[in-house]
Amino acid sequence: MGAWLNLCRWKNLSIISITQILVFFYLNKLTPCISIEPDSNTNFILLIFCTVLLAAGGFIINDLFDEVSDHYNKTDTKIIGNKISFKSAQVFYILTVLTGNIIALVLSIRLNSLVEYFIYPTIVFLLWVYSYKLKCTPLAGNLFVSIFTSGVILIIPYAFRNEFNLNSTKPFLTYLQENKSILLMCLFTFSINFYREVVKDLEDLAGDKIQGCQTTAIYFGEAKTRIISRIILLTHFLLTILIIQITIPGIILISIPALILFIMPYTSLGWNYKILSLSSKLYMILGLIYFLTNYHV
Repeated sequence: MGAWLNLCRWKNLSIISITQILVFFYLNKLTPCISIEPDSNTNFILLIFCTVLLAAGGFIINDLFDEVSDHYNKTDTKIIGNKISFKSAQVFYILTVLTGNIIALVLSIRLNSLVEYFIYPTIVFLLWVYSYKLKCTPLAGNLFVSIFTSGVILIIPYAFRNEFNLNSTKPFLTYLQENKSILLMCLFTFSINFYREVVKDLEDLAGDKIQGCQTTAIYFGEAKTRIISRIILLTHFLLTILIIQITIPGIILISIPALILFIMPYTSLGWNYKILSLSSKLYMILGLIYFLTNYHV
C-alpha cells in the first residue's frame, strides 16, 4: 500500500486537498451574504476528488515516462520497476484517470455545465503531453507545471462562481479583479513554483541527460540554469514585495523565506538542489497560509 501511495505522491495530494478546502472556506468568508446551497458541499467534495485523481494521474504518467531517468535520479526511492511493475502502474494510471473522468461527468451534471467536464479530459491530455514532450522542452515544461499548480486554486472560484456572487454572464477575470487576494495568491504560487521546477531540473540533470531529455538544465547548462533560477527567484521576490501588506506576518512568512533561498547557495549547503526544492515548497505553503489568513483587500 505504501508504494502505491508514494507513486501517487500522497503528500502533494494532501497539500492540494487542504489548499482547496482552505480556498473554498476563504471565498465563503469573503461573501458571507451569499447562502451556499447544501448541494455545494457535495459538489465541492466531488471537485476535490476529481482534482486529486487528476494530479495523481499526472504523477503516475510522469513516472512511467521517467522510468529510465529515475533509475539514476531516484536510486533509493524509485518505485516503478522496483516495488511496482511497469504494467501494474499503467493499469493503475488508466483506472485513476477513468475514475476521475466519471466523477468529473457527475459533477458537471450537478453543476448544469458540460464545460466543467471537458476541463478534465483536456488537462489529462495536457499532462500526458507534458510527460511525453513538454518535460523535455526547455522552460516550457517548467511553465506548464507552474500554471497547473496555480490552477488548483483558480478552479475553486471558477467552479463555484455562482455561489460566490459571480453572475454567470460576468467575465471570470472581472471576478478575479474584484477579489485580488485570489489572483495574487495564484501569481505567488505560479512564480515560486516556476523557480522550484527549474531547481528540480538541476536536481535531475544526470538522469535526464542519460534519457536524452532536453530539460532547462541540460539545454542551458548547469551554470546558466543557476543564473536563470536566481533571476526567476528575484522576480518572484520583487513581485512579493509589491503585493504583500507590510505587517509582521507578511514580512516573516514571505520575505524571510525568500531571503533564505537567496543566501543558501552561498552557505556551506551551497547549491544543494534537493534542499532548495524542499525549501521552496515549504515557502509556497507558508505563502498560501499568509494569503488565506492574513491578507485582506
